[in-house]
Amino acid sequence: MPDSESPKRVAVAIELHWNLPWHLDCYQGIMDYGKEQGWACVTDPYLCGISGDGDLSSYDGVLGRINQGMADRVKQADVPGVTFFYEVDLHSVRSDSRGSARLVGEHLLACGYRRLAMVGDVASSPRVRQAIFRAFADAVTQLGAQKPIEALFNADDLSSPERSGPIRQAIAQWVQAQDKPIGLYVMDQATARYTTQICEPLGIRVPEDVGIVVHNTDKLTATSITPTLTEVAIDHWEQGYQAAAVLDKLMGGEPVDPKTRYITNPRIITRESSDRFISDDELVSKAMRHIGEHVRQAVTAEDIADALAVSRRTLDRRFEAVVGKTLSQEIVGRRIRELEIVLADLFGFGSASQFTQFFKKHTGRTPTAYRKRHKKEQ
Repeated sequence: MPDSESPKRVAVAIELHWNLPWHLDCYQGIMDYGKEQGWACVTDPYLCGISGDGDLSSYDGVLGRINQGMADRVKQADVPGVTFFYEVDLHSVRSDSRGSARLVGEHLLACGYRRLAMVGDVASSPRVRQAIFRAFADAVTQLGAQKPIEALFNADDLSSPERSGPIRQAIAQWVQAQDKPIGLYVMDQATARYTTQICEPLGIRVPEDVGIVVHNTDKLTATSITPTLTEVAIDHWEQGYQAAAVLDKLMGGEPVDPKTRYITNPRIITRESSDRFISDDELVSKAMRHIGEHVRQAVTAEDIADALAVSRRTLDRRFEAVVGKTLSQEIVGRRIRELEIVLADLFGFGSASQFTQFFKKHTGRTPTAYRKRHKKEQ
């Protein structure tokens, strides 16, 4: 076992050469926590051991993308371990896929879509996929919409020269066959990208006929196509940071309960594939578009009513009847979401969670607590 006087030696089981955004963000969160604690972190993607012989006894702990086979070797070596995987018998810190599904369902309904579908990948875990679909379906039915449908395609086929033709045709035929308008929650970025691009040649408008939200893509994929893709973003830096914090406790002999934790702060980054409000009430649709176009300005409900040449009372009444909230509430909510994105980019933080961790470390309070205290002192 490692010398107790030496820095803790921690194996990070993340494959960096795949260059996947969530890998990099998780890795950054782990490394940031490790730096704070003075760890000696070793990037060991497949837990081969420092010398490559599979001996894990030189590590104080391991964490990362640890599958069950790797987990068995971790247990055999009697080393604490934390994984990001589902269905692995170790402590785990996972993204809240069910929470993301509910968030997407609420977003698509808020955009005015009343027919919804989840487009999944047949290669994904059936148990996980079914749980996500149930959460998606429960959310939208509780909000008064009809139960969504589920469509499954093999995303790997899109990257195969031999199999890409048939799968592209299958996706195109499925999209054509759906009653419109329809909102889609697409679980992988390759399918989302192709679905978005195939609509125009088919005479299908995005987002007027088909709204699309992709689960956790990278920014380049989301913004390099036309129309750009709305995404549900997971804070994987926070996932890595919290996984490292759990491992720290395990290495210190502390009990950690529950065994599975979830990162529960997904957010929607709205882009062109779902940036319209789909409604039979054109006045409400115009108001929604006006908010989106002026979200970075000090626009008010009165400004929007004047721009649309309608009384504030009439606009408020029709807006609340369709959207379920007041026009002012919608403006405030949209501006807050936009501020989160702008501030994170402006100050070089990958997410709001990174900013919160930084702020709390140097002030002893979260930004919310600091703001409340400051108001009391004024």
